[in-house]
Order: sequence, then C-alpha cells, then structure tokens
Amino acid sequence: FRPANISTPPLTPIVSPRQPPHSPNINTTAPDAVAINVIPATSSSASTTKTATTAAATAAAAPTTTNNKANTKNGLYLLCGFLLLFAAFIIFLYVLGPPKPKFVIGDVTVSIFTASALAPFTLTSRLNATISARNPSRHFKIRYRHLRAYAEYRSQRITAPVVPLSPPNLHQSHGDGSATWSLSLSGDAVSVSPTVLLDDLKRDLNVIGTVNVTIHVKGSVRGHLGWRSLDVNCFTSLPFRNSSAAIPFANGGLKFALGNPCSVEVKALWFVF
Repeated sequence: FRPANISTPPLTPIVSPRQPPHSPNINTTAPDAVAINVIPATSSSASTTKTATTAAATAAAAPTTTNNKANTKNGLYLLCGFLLLFAAFIIFLYVLGPPKPKFVIGDVTVSIFTASALAPFTLTSRLNATISARNPSRHFKIRYRHLRAYAEYRSQRITAPVVPLSPPNLHQSHGDGSATWSLSLSGDAVSVSPTVLLDDLKRDLNVIGTVNVTIHVKGSVRGHLGWRSLDVNCFTSLPFRNSSAAIPFANGGLKFALGNPCSVEVKALWFVF
C-alpha cells in the first residue's frame, strides 16, 4: 500500500475584519480617547499648581508674621532698657551731684541810701555785707566758681549788676568749716521805677520804718560730678527807724546784725567733667 501523494496548499493567515493587520505606523489610540484623557490631566495639573502656590504663600507669610512679632518684642525690650538706664543715670547724678551749701548773711552795713524824687528817678546806695557758706556734706567737697553779687529792692536792681566776690573761686572741703565773703555793693544814681521810688520806698521809710533788700549771689558750684548753677537769695529786713536794732557806723552808717539763713537753689544746667 502506497500512500497517495496529497499536496497541501500554503496556509494563509486569517485576519479578522474587526482587527486590522498589525502595522507599526498606525496609531491604535482613538482620537476620542485622547481628547478625554487630555482634559482631566490639564485640570488636575492646574489645581495642583494652585494648591502648591497657596501653600508656598502661606509658608512665606508665617515667617514674616513671626519676624514682626519678634521685632516688636525686641523694640519693647530696648525701650524698657533705655528707660531703666535713663532712670539710673538721673539717680546717679542726684546722688553724686554737689551738695547744696548752706549760706547765711551775717550783717549788713548801710552807708548811703538816698533817692531822688524828681525825674529821672534814681536811687544811690552803699551796702557792705558779710556772707558765709558751709558744706553740709561729710563725704563730698564743694568748689565755687565765678561768684558775684548784687542787691535788689522791690525786684529792681539797685547796685552794679556784677560785683565779684573775694575770692570768686573757692574750694571747700567737708571739714573746712564755713567760708566767709565780704561784699561791697554800690549803685550810683540807678534808675528805678517811679512807683517803687515814690510809693513803696516812701511808705517803707516813713510809715513802716523798715526797708527790705535782697542780696543775690550767683555763680556755679561743683561736687563730685559736674558743674551746676548756683543762685543764693539773702533776704534782709533793715529797720532804719529802730535805732536800737542798728549799730552806728563810721561816716553816719548803720550796721545791722542779722544772721539770717539764705535760700539756695542749685540747678543742673551743664556738666563739665
């Protein structure tokens, strides 16, 4: 038995009509699918970008707010520190400032005290006074500088405006006792107010019998720290009509023993170290 020779035709691949043959040059993604996939992707990216921007702005604003609070707190600390330093400086100056000296006017001698009741209204006076100062501090020294004096009657100057004391400069320790100055004040035909001359002086001499004269001593004083201005006001009441209260002096003058304390004012106007 010999098998029959059967020829087999070549096999042809079967292609489905719904699936086209595979080709590398054909895009298998449908256009509609691409459109659908692209739109959601773009929206998600924009939302993500907006969220990231908001987070970045919030993160940047948080340190700025923290820095502002820290700067405000530091400013308050600096202000409080400055106020404390200023208060300590004032206390330091008050403690180490010059002590207020004690001035006393011992006596006043009046040689001339005449007035002109005719215009121009003038007053001529010759006054000699003794003033002493004591350092009340037990720890600090006092230095006096540029001391000068003048006299006033009814708030009007009746002697020369600048009469240097002798000595004008003085160094006084706490154990030196009292320093004494002899003042010689004079005023020749000093112009005064007609009201003061005709009314006040006439009433004081003829009715009351007492003339009130204020002797001023000005200059500067220094203690442990800095120079300060010195203003001394010595109020004197001179009873011209009371002969028992005055001691006759040469050339017809009258000497009045007083021993009155003077008011002293020390002002911190400048500091020279």
